[in-house]
Amino acid sequence: MGVPVVYFVSYFIHNGTNDGWAYKVVNKYSSQDAAEKAYYGELENYVGGAVYDSVVVMLTDSMGSVIMSRYWTPHEESPAAE
Repeated sequence: MGVPVVYFVSYFIHNGTNDGWAYKVVNKYSSQDAAEKAYYGELENYVGGAVYDSVVVMLTDSMGSVIMSRYWTPHEESPAAE
């Protein structure tokens, strides 16, 4: 009998104001569905805010597979064409 698969949600975020990095394995999950819910929750927490200028959220498993990964950085607003 093999070891059950465990899922992990992690983030790596850069604070543009103080040039600081934060990184964390948020939690471990026994089901992929629960892990995906947490993954999207972390994206919602950090993407689009004014503080962070680089966000990576990852969903991986205990076998080393990257199931989902998203990198985000704010886009500069383009001036309106006249």
